[in-house]
Amino acid sequence: MSSRSETVKRVAAVLLWVAAIAISGAVASSSPAQEPPETRLIDREPFDELTLKAEETPIKLQPLALEPRRPLRGQAADSKVRVRLFDRPQQQYEVTWADIASLKLFEELVMGEAAALVQARKFDEAYPYYVFLEKNYAKFPGVPQAFQQFLFQEAKFWQERGRLDQSLALLTELHARNASFEGLEAAMGEIVDALVARHLAASRYTAARRQLADLKARFPEHAVVKQREQQLVDEATAALAAAQAAQGRQKWREAHEAAAAAVAKFPDLPGAKELLREIQSKYSIISVGVTRLAGPAERLSLDGWTARRQARLLHRMPAEQTALTPGGPKFISPVGAWAPGETGTLELAKALKWSGGAGEVTSYDVARQLATVPAGFGSSLWTIKCGDGSEAVATGPDGHSALAQAAWQFPLVPWHFGASAGDAAPPVLGPYLPGIQAERETRYLRNGDYFALETEMASEIIERQYDAEGVVAALLRGEAAAIDRVPPWEAARLRTSPDVTVAAYAAPSVHFLVMRPGHPLLGQRWVRRALLYGIHRERILSETLLGAADVQRGSVAAGPLASGAAGEPLRYDPRQMLAMLAAAGAAGGRTGPPQALSLVLAHPPTETARRACKEIQQQLGLEGKGVAIQLYELPDDGLEGALKQADRWDLAYVERMAANPAADAVQLLGHEGIAWTESPALVDALARLARAPDWAKAQEIVGQIDRLAAEELPVLPLWQLTEFFAHDKRLAGVGAAPLVLYQNVEQWRLGPAAN
Repeated sequence: MSSRSETVKRVAAVLLWVAAIAISGAVASSSPAQEPPETRLIDREPFDELTLKAEETPIKLQPLALEPRRPLRGQAADSKVRVRLFDRPQQQYEVTWADIASLKLFEELVMGEAAALVQARKFDEAYPYYVFLEKNYAKFPGVPQAFQQFLFQEAKFWQERGRLDQSLALLTELHARNASFEGLEAAMGEIVDALVARHLAASRYTAARRQLADLKARFPEHAVVKQREQQLVDEATAALAAAQAAQGRQKWREAHEAAAAAVAKFPDLPGAKELLREIQSKYSIISVGVTRLAGPAERLSLDGWTARRQARLLHRMPAEQTALTPGGPKFISPVGAWAPGETGTLELAKALKWSGGAGEVTSYDVARQLATVPAGFGSSLWTIKCGDGSEAVATGPDGHSALAQAAWQFPLVPWHFGASAGDAAPPVLGPYLPGIQAERETRYLRNGDYFALETEMASEIIERQYDAEGVVAALLRGEAAAIDRVPPWEAARLRTSPDVTVAAYAAPSVHFLVMRPGHPLLGQRWVRRALLYGIHRERILSETLLGAADVQRGSVAAGPLASGAAGEPLRYDPRQMLAMLAAAGAAGGRTGPPQALSLVLAHPPTETARRACKEIQQQLGLEGKGVAIQLYELPDDGLEGALKQADRWDLAYVERMAANPAADAVQLLGHEGIAWTESPALVDALARLARAPDWAKAQEIVGQIDRLAAEELPVLPLWQLTEFFAHDKRLAGVGAAPLVLYQNVEQWRLGPAAN
């Protein structure tokens, strides 16, 4: 054996022996402990790694003192490198380069591990490695190129799986780092072309044009931009010709749709915007985004968010609330002159005509509907006078009560139109006719017989259904001119758009749980109270529904009437819930742990309710130690619909606009309400409310009722939310703080697209 070979082996043995002692902890107590194998390389203290030709086991070194740090390649065979063991940094060794099999710097080790993760398609795990390298070793040779290659590889990965938006986002970041990266221009073009094809197939022309504009800004001469822009020009030109032809035949809807398509596809097409303006003056269409369309059963209802929204299109009522002020609710009577008193009167305006040639409104039409007013509003005789001189006398709400006008809020239909009509659309008095329904869309046509018809009213209101995120996106990309309800967690995103107005409704919504009437267990007040202790309402409100930036939009409710007089809400206390449920079970003769209790919680088909009820289910369940909750989604968002399926649930989540707390008290807690209770105190307070002579007295009694309800818990109060709507700034006449979206629909005017 040669002298040189023996020397190499001795050096290797010494280094490995010292390293082994240090790693085993047999050296100084100050030596760091060995990293557990699962610790990421980027979370460890930096080290370099030496492998000698005589041994295969790598030796962990203190980082070499190189300036600058760069890979060591092509060193002379007789050159030497000074190293220090990672765990014995005080002693220095010299190793001849000819004896070294490999010497990897820490930067190379990190890059190698990151590359292995990319090769294994573990992109989420690889990303922190590249961020670490860029932050700490940005000047190390190969780091920028490695990060760029990582972005490109992940983009191709998501493209193969159809996640084009995610792929394009990665390529956009790559472009910001290196616009000339090999293959980037072709890759971005391929993905943008596929995305544009998707947008065009779904008639999302604004989105398609924005994608092309973004690609053009990066690659002005890209073939995809030229090809797709020419396609849009050709299609817009054909649509403009079709609009002109339809205009000549006076087919205004057809002309409007074609002209709108021309502007949407290519706004700068000469003559397109001008033609659309001209057609809009004769036939305008306004699209509204909603998360739920009204069904035939809701045409005569005011129950629930969707029914109330539709009602303002179809109906004008004897009394309509237009505002909620500190001095009380404000009403108008659009169909006549309304006068309360010992014997109240309603004098209908002349020539009120039902739609579709169904004749004029008669006093008997009103009298028949007056009979549906709940008894909780008191009782007086009313005279209904018609323009033709006919009169009818009927029993209605107490004419001296502050609640009288609220009781007159009901849709009018001809007296002979009853339940036997089935799904047939009733004749209406409102500005629009019952909708023509298609898949995820309802068209409301202007009522030519409307007594307050204005020539500039929109010819059609089209409601299109989206999910909670999609409805916001539809407004932002111009597909919808308005949305009727902004999801709470989307409000911040909408407020950043310069093209959108976000405004609050005049009244908040209150959210609570009602019990199935006659439920044997939930009829016990202490069981209801126990459940309320088990719901962390503050957390659901702030984290699930609103987000930290929008906490001011809502508050936990102590009572169901949003009066502000119910006191402090119960605090979350799951231990108290378990103790009270155990006591309730013992008192009722039930044995076993509280988790033996199982309830069905129904909720309306809204995203707010879905999210809230999912959290309530988890919180009451207490990871198997509490109440087992099964969720059931109702087909509509009204309380009436929930009651029709009361055999399927124990608790139901209710969303209700608190436009008139006094009327809400009667409708919810009165003798005909779902939450009626035999509590003498509540019964007495409701009777006094029905006789309240003015709003100040009514408000005082409502506060008393809310405090009693907070104690008795006929419903389980959750929270109240400030509700928002939003609209394109081109849409004028919406109003600053309506109670329903269409409150001023006769004044809606939509300007043409600006781009």
